[in-house]
Amino acid sequence: KYIFQKHKLNIAVIGPMYGGSLPIAKYLMRALKKMGHNVTLIDPECAWPLYDSIKIRIKNKKIISNLEDFLTRFISDWCYAQILEFQPEICIALAQAPLTKLTVTKLRERNIITAFWFVENWRHMSYWKDIAPLYDVFFHIQPGEFDSKLDSIGCSYHKAILTACDPELHKPITLTPEEERIYKCDVSFAGAGYYNRIQVLKGLTDYNLKIWGVNWYEPELMPHVIEGEKGFNTEEYMKIVAGSKINLNLHSSTIHEGIDPEADAINPRVFEIASAGGFQLCDPCKGLDNLFDTEKEIPTYTDLKSLRGKIDYYLSHEDERKEIAKKARERALKEHTYEHRAQEMLDFIIENFGGKIMRKGVKIIRTTGEIREIVGKDSPLGEWLGKLPQDVPFTQHHINTYLKSLSSETPFPEKIFWLMNEIRLFGEQIIKEQV
Repeated sequence: KYIFQKHKLNIAVIGPMYGGSLPIAKYLMRALKKMGHNVTLIDPECAWPLYDSIKIRIKNKKIISNLEDFLTRFISDWCYAQILEFQPEICIALAQAPLTKLTVTKLRERNIITAFWFVENWRHMSYWKDIAPLYDVFFHIQPGEFDSKLDSIGCSYHKAILTACDPELHKPITLTPEEERIYKCDVSFAGAGYYNRIQVLKGLTDYNLKIWGVNWYEPELMPHVIEGEKGFNTEEYMKIVAGSKINLNLHSSTIHEGIDPEADAINPRVFEIASAGGFQLCDPCKGLDNLFDTEKEIPTYTDLKSLRGKIDYYLSHEDERKEIAKKARERALKEHTYEHRAQEMLDFIIENFGGKIMRKGVKIIRTTGEIREIVGKDSPLGEWLGKLPQDVPFTQHHINTYLKSLSSETPFPEKIFWLMNEIRLFGEQIIKEQV
């Protein structure tokens, strides 16, 4: 660990095309960068419109399956090519990342440490059985029974790493008068309309209730659904939290009338609402009491009756409500940021695979600012690098972005980078012709 504290790691984060783990991939990337590591986000989100259109435009199920398989293989190869260009020591794939078994195998053959972060409920999504044994490390969000299940299928290295908050994005904001008209309410819920959520919220329609999200079709709830059937991004979610006196959190279930007594997959909303300074009432998801004080930071409810009682109480005790929200935010920032989670991941990976990484060697990539300090700020190269952002990795690929058109006024260092790029392109062309 001491050795790795002295070196920046090169880490690739691979996100999904679509879904709830997409923003989490970006939060993780941001956290790793803030920790000083060299990080690239492999983001296949751009492929989702094409992938999604297959079922819309094609009716034959066999053709749909063939096209989806073909596109998944293509996107996986596209991700693999970017990973090889970056040459990381570690790859962390998020749930639903479109990496095929072959791609993961090829990464491991290159001695790249592969990790998967399963930020989904193992009881609802069974594909973990096929995914977990493929990776060097399998992270998940449900400690306990799930760890035993992973042991039973031969997944040797696994650990529970919960989701978290990004304090730079999940933060208190002040609404404009126009935004207050849209978002201000006594009680809000933001999320998809799962069965248990629908049943509970049908019992709250006499409050000043506002709902955001998809799949809210019940006639009793439709008047409370804001802006119709659509999702929301992080920026809008912060407005929802800011405008709500009480933010309701209820972990989803497709079979329970209300609270799922076995719920143990703590959702990101727990941490995001807290970080944003919002007051929330949450169902008693298993493990929540190990993360927050469930009286002084995130109060919980056990059924609709207790929920209504707490809504009534906290609506009439504004000062107490604000003090609880303040303490929850303090706890979130102190213990539950994505930097905390990223460090947990790296500690586990280094503890179990640090030797393998060291035998392969860590590729050290310095920034333009670091190189400028080494060569001297007043040298020709130092002066030219001073015109570039100082956090840009000092590689040909990244420097190419800042090369201007050649002219008689082009500085000598910039000409050298032009020459090296031309040599590389020429070499690649020769290799292609030989192949």
